[in-house]
Formats: sequence, structure tokens, C-alpha cells
Amino acid sequence: MKNNKHGMLDKKLQKEITRQIKKITFNDSPSFPLAMNTEMPEGFLFNKGHISFNLSQLGIRSMSQAALESNMRSSGDHDATHLTLSFKDITLHGAYTINAKYAPEIELDTAGTMMEWNDPYFAPAAAGANESDIPDEQKQAYLDQAREQRTRLMDKPNGQKLMEVYNEHNEVYNGAFQGNGLLRRFWKARGATAEMAADTSEAVKNDGVINQKDKRYKNRLSYNANAFTQQLNVAVASVMAQPGFDIYKPIEENKYTSAGLAALSFGKAVNATGNNKSQTTELTSEQVHASVDNNSPDMPQTSLDELGNVVQQGMGSGGAAEEARDKGWIVLDEEDREHLRYFITGSLNEKEEAAGRQPIQLWIGRCEAILKNVSVKIKIMHGAPSEVDIDLPAFDFDVDDRSWSGKTADLVRERLSQIYFVRCLIHDQVLTRIKSVIQASVANVYTA
Repeated sequence: MKNNKHGMLDKKLQKEITRQIKKITFNDSPSFPLAMNTEMPEGFLFNKGHISFNLSQLGIRSMSQAALESNMRSSGDHDATHLTLSFKDITLHGAYTINAKYAPEIELDTAGTMMEWNDPYFAPAAAGANESDIPDEQKQAYLDQAREQRTRLMDKPNGQKLMEVYNEHNEVYNGAFQGNGLLRRFWKARGATAEMAADTSEAVKNDGVINQKDKRYKNRLSYNANAFTQQLNVAVASVMAQPGFDIYKPIEENKYTSAGLAALSFGKAVNATGNNKSQTTELTSEQVHASVDNNSPDMPQTSLDELGNVVQQGMGSGGAAEEARDKGWIVLDEEDREHLRYFITGSLNEKEEAAGRQPIQLWIGRCEAILKNVSVKIKIMHGAPSEVDIDLPAFDFDVDDRSWSGKTADLVRERLSQIYFVRCLIHDQVLTRIKSVIQASVANVYTA
């Protein structure tokens, strides 16, 4: 009679679990990034975008009838019922959205020469030559030359220290250029920086003067004036690249401010060669290397307070310049203060505008996943589940991508196939929901 009673309960439980599992719903997923600064399909609202993916309306569309095995075992003074539920398949279905958020077009080779792509100043075009072929060749020549100079610096202890500082902060500098359009615009300086790069390359090859005193570039600045202005831009942009940066709060030690400090400290090191924004001591390539070899290996230090003071001078904070003079810190001239004020406010406005941009749907559609051979083991004691173990094999999502076409579509397909953590997230959600339904169903049926 006891076994018959349990048999009736088991069948009732089987029906209850099957009914309840069909009603399971899932939370919409957050947006998962797929690709950054990606070319958009032809005719889209913007040329470059950050692409993301999310799932919504996820639920169980169908499932096989649960097969049930049941037996009772005695454990000491207690009887335990052991159930095994097997589902041949459970089908999840839902909707997906591929979103694109506007991304600025990066015109600088931030991972290489720091020149504009296809910049006409890489080299003069020979008559009749294909202009589009020349910049790539010259760019490669610049990179080869940079590697040679890097190798030469690494041969000496002081050079090694310089390269260590650069390598330590390179990620922040690259991020600042990628994320700050105003920094990229100022770096180009109407073509002046590209002209300076060409002059530097020639000077290195022939051991000529790098920083010619009387030459003016496209922005009407000398070599030194442009170089020190760029160093100031990079220092402040590095600080502002910190997520949640607040101009009105004191700056704190982190990788962004460390990169800003390094940029200002490098400027101080150059001062030791008799060069600053307004004073020029002409140097050849060999003299620069000799200066690196012979000077102190320790970079002049800049404190967080001094860095914060530079930012405050740029924002026109009363007394900041006076404090800098009293403490022997960097003092900006009026031209630098005005430039920095424009740079900081413009960068903040750009950041705020970017944060307010909403993603736009690129593609939407349906998706599904079939979970094969799901097995649930339940141990029931005293009318309540004491153990629930679920064997839920890994599964893939089948995304309806028939409407996708072009290079962007191929990239999204490739990235979707690689986002293992999304499948893990949904896998864990399914596991949790099924376990919760079973525990509630067992408690309801056996308690009643």
C-alpha cells in the first residue's frame, strides 16, 4: 500500500514538474560586446560602430515528457525516495538583438607610427607614382627605423629605463588616443606633427639636426613648441581617460594619473638638454643618444599635486599658477592655459555626448537552443527534497542570421561563435530555474 501511495505521488509529481518547467522564463541578458570600432554595413547611419549582442524573451517552447524512475531505500531509521527524471530534449527559444553604437573613426595609427592613415606627409609623391602605394611603404620605413632606435636605446641602462616607462603606460596612452577625438585632432596639428616626423626621420638617417630652431611647421609652431604642447595634451588626456573622471575632485594614484605623471616627467627630462617650449638647443640624433647615456638614469619626478595643479591652471583656477611658482612646479604660460582650458572642456563635452548616445538596432531575430538528455536526480526525505542534482549538457544557440550580409555580418557570426561565457550564463540560469521548479513541485506534492 505504501509503495502504491508513493507511485501515485510520483506520477503526480511528474506531471507537476512537466507543467511548471514549461512556465519558466528568464531574465533578459545584458549587452555583451562583440566588436569595437567596426565598419558598419553600407548605408547605415554611421560608418564605424561598437557592436553588442543581447538575448530577450527567453523561455521554454517545448520539451519531451519527463520519463520517471522511482525507488525507495532505507537509510537507518528513515526511508528515502529516489527519483530520476529524464528529458530527451528541452527547447529554449527567444529573441536576439545585434546593436551598434556610434564610434568615432580613428584616423591615427595609434598602434604604430602615430601618423594619419594615408597621410600625404609620409613622403613626397613622385611624378606619375600611385600615391596610395607610397604611404604604406614610408610607414613601414618609419616603423623599421623606430625599431632600430628602440634596439639602440635598450643597449644602455638609461635607455632601458626610458623604454620601461613607455612600455608601462603604453596601454593608457593608446586608450587616450582611441577615446579622445580632440586629442587626435590636436595631435595632427594641421599636418605639423607629420611634417615633424618626416624631418625627424631624415635627421636620424643623416645625423642632422632634429629640432631646427628657426623652422616653423603648418601650425606656425617650432619643433619644440609643438612637441611640448603635445606632451601636455597627452598628460592631461591620460588623466581624463579614467572612467568616471571628475574635474572637480582631487586626482588619485591610478594607472591613468601615473601615465600623466610620466608624460610630464619626460618633459622635465628634456628640459635638462636645454630645450623647452620657448627655448631651443639644436640636437642631432647622436647628441640625443649621448644625452640619454650620460644623464642621470632617474627620471625627474612629478607629484600628483603638481599634476593636479597643471589641470587646475588649465581650468583657470585662481591661484594655481601662483602656487606652482612658489613650489617650483610647472608653470603654464597664458597660451598653454587657454589651450588647455579649451582641450579639457572640449574633451569633457565629447565624453558626455558619447555617454548619452543610444545603441541602434543593426539586426533582430529569433534564436533557439536544444538541450539534449537532461537528467534530474531527486532525493526526498520526510516529504521534502533533500538533494536535487541536475545533469545539463552544454548547448549552442542557433541564431537566425538569414537577413545578415556583408563583412560586418561575417565578423558578428565569428564573434558569436566565440562568446563561451554567454552560453555559460544561460546554462547556469536554466540550471537554477529547473532546480527551483523541482524543489517547489516536490514540496507542494509531497506536503499535500
